[in-house]
Amino acid sequence: MGKDSMDRKDKLNLKSSSTMFREWVTQMDNVLSKVETHKIDGSLLTKEDSAFHNARTVLAECAVQCKAAPAYVINEWVASDLIEDEIESRDAEMEKDER
Repeated sequence: MGKDSMDRKDKLNLKSSSTMFREWVTQMDNVLSKVETHKIDGSLLTKEDSAFHNARTVLAECAVQCKAAPAYVINEWVASDLIEDEIESRDAEMEKDER
């Protein structure tokens, strides 16, 4: 990973003091950061791959730990879009680093 992409990632500085929000964002970030981007043959992971399905399920299960009960605010449709964006963004970073 190149210096530019690391600098961009390090700039996230949440302004809120909410621990519930911070924990939820951290939980989602941990899931997205572990998403596999490529299959064994070197091609990008797609929605049809089991690793994608697994990551989508885990991401959709990230709950905001509200006082009354956990709130599951990310559905599988939004989780799919976030995972696709993560894969595409990391692939673009790798291509940029290779130049």
